[in-house]
Amino acid sequence: LQTEEETDGGEWPYERLCEFLMVDLFDPQWETRHGAAMGLREIIRVHGGGAGRVRGRSRTENDTLNRRWLDDLACRLCCVFMLDRFGDYVSDTVVAPIRETVGQTLGALLIHLPPTTVYAVHRILLRMVIQDDLQLTKPGWAICHGGMIGLRYLVAVRNDLLLKDSDLIDGVIKAVM
Repeated sequence: LQTEEETDGGEWPYERLCEFLMVDLFDPQWETRHGAAMGLREIIRVHGGGAGRVRGRSRTENDTLNRRWLDDLACRLCCVFMLDRFGDYVSDTVVAPIRETVGQTLGALLIHLPPTTVYAVHRILLRMVIQDDLQLTKPGWAICHGGMIGLRYLVAVRNDLLLKDSDLIDGVIKAVM
């Protein structure tokens, strides 16, 4: 069944594809998670400004829909950082392809987010790295690694905010130290 927006072409053209990809971010198969993150990265990189918008709605309504959609994806990406444990061993080194690709997707997403949401994502990533308030019996290395990857992409794409807000740069320095 199609919704009214789908029938008249009113919804964002990538809506259904992105819904499937966002579910696939949590698939048990690492290849599926990796592919989903790669697909979302490319869609968001080019079309993130249109995400969630519906034809016929006011600019204000569409801006709200876009922000909610992007906020939801940011939350899901942070969840993947926390949950993913896949490491691929190559010789004596390990790579984390899902966390790395999710970091790239987050970087593409952060470009479209307003400063308040970027600050919220920063706080989540910092908590993942520091882990001092999570009451864990043992710090989670993979969680910390995911947070560091996320911070790396935040610094790369939103250095405009780093230069304006000392709390942001202080948090990054604290995580690195």
